Amino acid sequence: MPNSETSSPIPVKPGLITVTDPEAYLEEGHATVSITFSDGTNLTADYWRLIKDGKSVLSSFDHRQQYGLPAPINAIEQIIEELDKQNLVELQLDKTTGDLTLKFSEAKILQIFNFTGYESWVIRYTDGRMILSNYVLSDLKY
Repeated sequence: MPNSETSSPIPVKPGLITVTDPEAYLEEGHATVSITFSDGTNLTADYWRLIKDGKSVLSSFDHRQQYGLPAPINAIEQIIEELDKQNLVELQLDKTTGDLTLKFSEAKILQIFNFTGYESWVIRYTDGRMILSNYVLSDLKY
């Protein structure tokens, strides 16, 4: 887990979040998710992993995989079911990787992954400011 030397908070208001499927951004096979924070700030993320009770339970890479199950996994539906209306405690940025960690009060953690050169996540503030994943490490002044 990140610590104070390797991570910094991202300015969003803790509280209940809304999780939706941002169909407009969805590329075929991707499990892009949109999270709206209690202050109206929005995070759109392509690559993520959900940790529940200390165990990895779902990731964007599981989307549409069958893994011997009766039907393919709908990771978008499952992440909405797990996190919609949950209480966000904090949002941290890993200063080394540009990954985000969202901590919730219900023993849930959502990790959002950054990959260089690609906007794999975007934070949009209500005043028009944006933080883009592929620039965040070179511009830590928000």
